[in-house]
Amino acid sequence: MPNTFPFPPNPVNGQTYLLGDTLFTYFAATDEWYGGVNGQLTGATGATGPGGATGPQGSTGPEGATGITGVQGATGRTGATGIGATGPQGATGPQGATGPQGATGPSGSGAVSDIQTFNSTGTWTKPSGGQSMARIQVWGGGGGGGRNTNGAGGGGGGYNEVTVPISYLASSVSITVGAGGAGLSTNGTGGTGGTSSVPLATAFMGRSTITATGGTGGPSSGAYFVIYPGLAGGTLTGMSGWNGGNGGYWSNNGEESINLPGNSNAYGGGGGGAVATVPDFPDSVGGTSYYGGNGGAGVRNATAVAGSQPAGGGGGSNSTSGAGGAGRVIITCW
Repeated sequence: MPNTFPFPPNPVNGQTYLLGDTLFTYFAATDEWYGGVNGQLTGATGATGPGGATGPQGSTGPEGATGITGVQGATGRTGATGIGATGPQGATGPQGATGPQGATGPSGSGAVSDIQTFNSTGTWTKPSGGQSMARIQVWGGGGGGGRNTNGAGGGGGGYNEVTVPISYLASSVSITVGAGGAGLSTNGTGGTGGTSSVPLATAFMGRSTITATGGTGGPSSGAYFVIYPGLAGGTLTGMSGWNGGNGGYWSNNGEESINLPGNSNAYGGGGGGAVATVPDFPDSVGGTSYYGGNGGAGVRNATAVAGSQPAGGGGGSNSTSGAGGAGRVIITCW
């Protein structure tokens, strides 16, 4: 062993030292201590002898600690599809584009509306689609405008309507549509609009015919505060038709001049406008109507505007007055 602790310092050759049960001797030539059991010196280690025969296998030792996880191997081939339980339904996706329109479905069982419109005299034919009710709308013709230096507008035609069971109408009905009153190229009162009518096969509320009278023609001169009205539609017992709008007029009482437009109206035709006597005074416009036609405007030194169909009154003029609009009949069945 090397000459170090725990051996005594500065030993001499051949000096001994007992350490435990081993006696060590110091050799100065090598500066090392050599020991042997019970005083026997231990020589230098000899060469390794040949290995002995392999002994019998010992019993299996305890399982070692789990090693670190190795690198994941490549994904194997997909196996055959199993028959697993149905998974939960996924979230609803976005709505797709609108598809093409499908074929038209079969007609419903309800009756189809039948609308027949008459802008002139003609024949109505009862529909055969199972309709049970009929709405009858009638407009008289509008009055023509007056012709003079202060020609007044014609009155709008009257309006009337009634709803009856379709059985109150014959299978074929002669419809009369009143013409519009004529306009004039010489001084005079415009023509009165014609009466429109629809006869009933069975009287309704005491009347066998639904009528609407035409508007009054516009006079060739106007008196102060005189109104030239359209006439009301023919009335039923307990019911009233609707007047057309009044025609506009010009008036000068020596103190002030007035030029009123044709009156507007919801159902009958609008009244025609008047022409102004004084050149610098504006001509008046025709009245308007929601269901009927509008009245024509009065015009100075030119042809006045005609009333529009149905039932609009013609405008007055000092040249050629406007004609009134023709009447109209509409029968709607359902």
